[in-house]
Amino acid sequence: MPPGFSEAAPAFGKVPASGSGEPEQLPFSSGDLFWPAISRTGNRLAYMRKVEDGNIWRLPLSGPGVASGPPARFIASTRDDLAAQYSPDGKRVAFSSDRSGVYGIWASDADGSNAVELISQAGASCGNPSWSPDGQRIAFNLDAGGNTDIYVIRASGGKPIRLTTDPADDEAGSWSRDGNWIYFSSRRTDRCEVWKVPAGGGEDIQVTRNGGGTVFESPDGMSIYYTKAERSGALWKMAVSGGEQSQVLPSVYERAFCFANEGIYFIPKPGADGKSSIQFLSFPTAKVKTVCPISGSPSSGLSVSPDDRSLLFTQIDDAGSDLMLVENFR
Repeated sequence: MPPGFSEAAPAFGKVPASGSGEPEQLPFSSGDLFWPAISRTGNRLAYMRKVEDGNIWRLPLSGPGVASGPPARFIASTRDDLAAQYSPDGKRVAFSSDRSGVYGIWASDADGSNAVELISQAGASCGNPSWSPDGQRIAFNLDAGGNTDIYVIRASGGKPIRLTTDPADDEAGSWSRDGNWIYFSSRRTDRCEVWKVPAGGGEDIQVTRNGGGTVFESPDGMSIYYTKAERSGALWKMAVSGGEQSQVLPSVYERAFCFANEGIYFIPKPGADGKSSIQFLSFPTAKVKTVCPISGSPSSGLSVSPDDRSLLFTQIDDAGSDLMLVENFR
């Protein structure tokens, strides 16, 4: 799992043998790292690094829940590209990628061209970009030093502004329809719950009390729709003002759901045969239908263009591992 998407990825650090002093994260420690081994001489470190090639795919649409052709690879590199989100005007796409060596927030034109990195930080990772309703800002989570918080940056780039400071991990931010709040998930209590913070900074407010994770406000601004499980679980609905919750869908996988003009696109848990598909819940009919099968393993993110003509999703096209060696390790 890429860092900053459901939990912090494994990282290597060191601490004085005496046990006194603060742990220090190693500078090369980025990505999914496992099984470190130090040579007998103490100057070489070997470890395994998990490698996944996640790419962003595009599915053309001709109407609500109707594909007009097969999906095609849209934004791709030899590293992870995922969690794509269309801007409110449909002219740009924000996504997360580690193509520069560390997970950062990137933005491209609507056709996937002219991708530029908006923010990255050595020794940290950024994920889950979310556009403000006016398209001027992007919320995202940044994991620095083992703690994940919600930040906001201008869509043109610049210095990010930190909004949350709690020691617990805060991630997966999304904007309210009026642009005044940013919802996010946090483990500040015994379990993950939905919280919100003023978009301009201020006191955090707990929203859910019975579990909550990835969250989006409904197009009319009256309800929130949210998951509870990290990877696969039901989709729930609750009024923005609070109250009783109700189940909307039995399964959403890898946080993959988004609102369209007439319903919800989502990816449920893979079937018994291990295969996945994009599905659509129609608001007018309350029925679910399959839109398109997915050839690979789905990952974080799902986004429909403002004109409902294009759907972006992430697919893991290749996965493996590398054996890494650090010389002159200290």
